[in-house]
Amino acid sequence: MRLATTANITLYGLQTIDGVLTQVGDRVLVKDQADPTENGIYTASEGQWFRAADARTARTVQKGTTVHVQEGAVSADRVYAFETLDPVIGADPITLSFYLSQDTLGDAVDAANAAAASAAAALTSKNAAATSATSAAGSVTAAAGSATAASTSATNAAASATNAGNSATAAAGSASTAAGSATSAGTSASAAAGSASAASSSATAASGSATNAAISATNAAASAVAAANAVAALGYTFSTSTTDADPGNGTLRLNNASAASATAAYIDNLDSSGATVSGVLDTFDDSTNTIKGQLTLRSKASAAIAYVYNVTGSVVDGTGYRKLTLAYVSGAGTLPTTADGIWLIFTRAGDKGADGTGVGDFTGPASSATDNIVTFAGTTGKAGKDSGVAVGSLVAGPASAAADNIATFNGTTGKLVKDSGVAVGSLATGPASATSGNFPSFNGTGGKVLQDSGVAASNVALKGSSNTFSTSQQITLTGAQTIGVSGGPALGAYGLMVNAPNNAGAAAFITFQRSGNYAANFGIDTDNKWKMGGWSMGTVAYEILNQTPIGSRKNLKIVTTSITASTITADQIVLDGPAGTYRATSVNVSYSTAASGANGLDTGAMAASTWYYEWVIYNGTTVAALLSLSSTAPTMPAGYTFKARVGAIYYDAGSKLRFKLQYARRAQIVVGTNPTALPIMASGSSGSPTTPTWTAVAVGNFVPSTAATIRVALSGFSSGPTTYIIAAPNNSYGAATSSTNPPPLQAAIKNGGEAIGIYSTTQGEFFLESTNIYYASAAAASALAVLGWEDNL
Repeated sequence: MRLATTANITLYGLQTIDGVLTQVGDRVLVKDQADPTENGIYTASEGQWFRAADARTARTVQKGTTVHVQEGAVSADRVYAFETLDPVIGADPITLSFYLSQDTLGDAVDAANAAAASAAAALTSKNAAATSATSAAGSVTAAAGSATAASTSATNAAASATNAGNSATAAAGSASTAAGSATSAGTSASAAAGSASAASSSATAASGSATNAAISATNAAASAVAAANAVAALGYTFSTSTTDADPGNGTLRLNNASAASATAAYIDNLDSSGATVSGVLDTFDDSTNTIKGQLTLRSKASAAIAYVYNVTGSVVDGTGYRKLTLAYVSGAGTLPTTADGIWLIFTRAGDKGADGTGVGDFTGPASSATDNIVTFAGTTGKAGKDSGVAVGSLVAGPASAAADNIATFNGTTGKLVKDSGVAVGSLATGPASATSGNFPSFNGTGGKVLQDSGVAASNVALKGSSNTFSTSQQITLTGAQTIGVSGGPALGAYGLMVNAPNNAGAAAFITFQRSGNYAANFGIDTDNKWKMGGWSMGTVAYEILNQTPIGSRKNLKIVTTSITASTITADQIVLDGPAGTYRATSVNVSYSTAASGANGLDTGAMAASTWYYEWVIYNGTTVAALLSLSSTAPTMPAGYTFKARVGAIYYDAGSKLRFKLQYARRAQIVVGTNPTALPIMASGSSGSPTTPTWTAVAVGNFVPSTAATIRVALSGFSSGPTTYIIAAPNNSYGAATSSTNPPPLQAAIKNGGEAIGIYSTTQGEFFLESTNIYYASAAAASALAVLGWEDNL
């Protein structure tokens, strides 16, 4: 037995018992179940556990039957005894009790050793008596009486030691008595020495008697040790030889150098104490089962070094030794070869049960899957096969159910069922035959009998669901009948739908036909436009509804209201979505740079000196604003699918919004809170306006990348001769004084020769041809400032 439980367990699956993880096929002593009828010997499995094949009858778990446990933090090397008389397996409670352990065995050996020590003391007393008696003279009668007393005491010591060998449990007590008797022998021998002064011949006789007492006590001690060792196991010396021959007195060997590969054991008829144990060995095949029992070879020094085998054949007399046929079960470590270094432990299997009806034994398949259920193969009742059904796949039922009710699954595992509450008798019965695809109908009024209605499901349109017909269908109305769709569908759902599922990509349309050859088609053509045409929707069809461009707007206005927020208003804006467009009306939304998602930044954190793009979004219910780094594909908040970009705004180096006012596509920077002055793109004398030599000025920090035009202002001051300041969209324009290729924007400062300063400012707008515009100035006090832009929405 590999393990024994220490508490109630679930008899299913591999699990840790007494600190050891079970393996498939392990034999486990189950002794602590909450329901004691479940106690017994089981075989560990990945699925449901079952009682071991040799532990399913009352005889195999009869009262007094002992079981040796090999491993476990608590039960290693313990022996347990069954306490229930003639139990009915599965019905009667089965109880077990602790019987013996290695510690108990050690106590018995210690007691026997004490007996031997006491006998040795008696021998010492005898020798002293003999020495004294040689030179003494005295009363022969007294010496003879004392010698008789010594002989009697020694005899009692031998008898007490013999009693110690009869039972390991009583060994300690009997050995103690032997020690006491041996002490009495020593005392009597001393008395003999004192009295022997009168008769040397009598003293000599006393000496002989005391010597015999000591020899008897010594033999008694040896017998007690042998008896103690035989209580739970036989002591042997292990030999590494693998030869099939008598291994020698007190020695055993295996037929393979690897203990895990051994299939036979050769065991001397004498154990390591010199006791003849052939009679014990011959009982190892007494069981009528194929497996006679389990043989364990274990190191006396370490319980962790042990090997377990099934004994599978008859014990063979090898003349002076016995041969056992083995099948390896488990083991670990290297068996020691020290003298008397191992225990030989045998646990007998119960007898085979009576054969069932039929001829021969039950036979199984050549191989099978672990934990699969066995089913009968054929009709003889004597052959089994692997059903292919694992125990773990079986369905577990409820604790109780109503008779004849239908079972339904309980949960989603497919392994639990429950009482559905529906009785089998309440189910309807069908006809003997029916046409496939036809609807059933009730036969009679009982509600329990069905018949073939004769109506094919393909000919029926079901209310509230989509219907597919394999043939053309026609609805004919008479009188004042009409066909209509009542009720409005939810957003994204269908009202009355017409499509062409059998011709992917074809136009979807409704045909209106008068008697004769007059017809008109009305629907969505292959270019997704509403059209009306004759027999063909192709080039002869006419578009009847132009789709409003995405981003179209009316009265769009964007106002920066603080350094962290702006408000977007419009009478209407057309938003783009995955399945078309949405026209948002009466738009009035605001965003904040401190918010995330709808009415805030789409993702991440605001970054200084960065352009952000303004969007209006919609989720089917709510219109909201959105800021994004992307001018084409913002990260949409959850649920929002419609969008349209409406503008752009700059988040400056101070982490503030640059104020702007925007109408439709035109945006103008608002001087005041932020910025406090127009942003200067370039300033001071630069290049040459008269050569000209142009200075490139990057526009990225002044207008968004989506700007189509830029509006700028030129300003300057001069108190000297005529001074020029010029600007252009590229550097191919001529000088300020050119009459054939003048720059599109320039300011000339002329004071007429007066010694006074003159200020001059001009503004203009031009399309952005690149990411730069160009500037030149001859005035030290001059500047190029940005006023605004037009967004390419």
